[in-house]
Amino acid sequence: MRVSLLCCLVLVEIRGQAIVPNSWLCDWIGIQGASAELKNKYRTLVGNLNKDKTLKAQESRVENWINTNAQDLPELQKRTTLTTANKIIIPNMIMPSIAPIAPSFGIAAVKLPDLVDEQVIENTIYNAKFWLGMRQRDVAFVEDILDRIEDELSEDKYAEVENLIWAQDKKFLNFYRPHYDVIKQLVLERITSAPRRTLIRSLMDEAEEVDDEEEDEHALMPLMEPMAAEFFNGCGL
Repeated sequence: MRVSLLCCLVLVEIRGQAIVPNSWLCDWIGIQGASAELKNKYRTLVGNLNKDKTLKAQESRVENWINTNAQDLPELQKRTTLTTANKIIIPNMIMPSIAPIAPSFGIAAVKLPDLVDEQVIENTIYNAKFWLGMRQRDVAFVEDILDRIEDELSEDKYAEVENLIWAQDKKFLNFYRPHYDVIKQLVLERITSAPRRTLIRSLMDEAEEVDDEEEDEHALMPLMEPMAAEFFNGCGL
């Protein structure tokens, strides 16, 4: 019996499909330009996120970390300065209904500079949580593929394919979805039997259809991801 991806977003366990320190999360949190000490704290954060069993636990952890360390993150201070100096809403701040950012002080922050710092932190927390949700959806997508193909492959071949997928995910800094077509082709190339390869392709196609049904068509971050995957190369961690 299969469990829906929506359910998996909340309940799926992270079983070694690790968030890498140089993933897009480091950019949303603003770790660029931080001290060596704070970067080490961030690496510890990522390690602990990979140990958390649920998305809720990850969200709580990342919110606490940002609140604790926000004043020591130069990037967040730059965002505050930019917003105050230019009388604009925080970068990437768009209406919550069409974006992955949902702060409550948007317009007020422009009129009241003392609210800007609070707004930047709230914005950072929301974006970090949204990215974690995207990551959980990626993990659920891969797990669904693996569940579908497991019975059709030998134990050794299944292990080979599973390791290949997660190795590519790591190589691409957790930009799994923008590189999915490349990863899919690599998987199919490992299947030497033409009939078996056709079957595996069809099973992967089925998983894609289910995943598409779960996509948030109005969120901005997933729309930004393909471009980020092309140009973003980490935070020097």
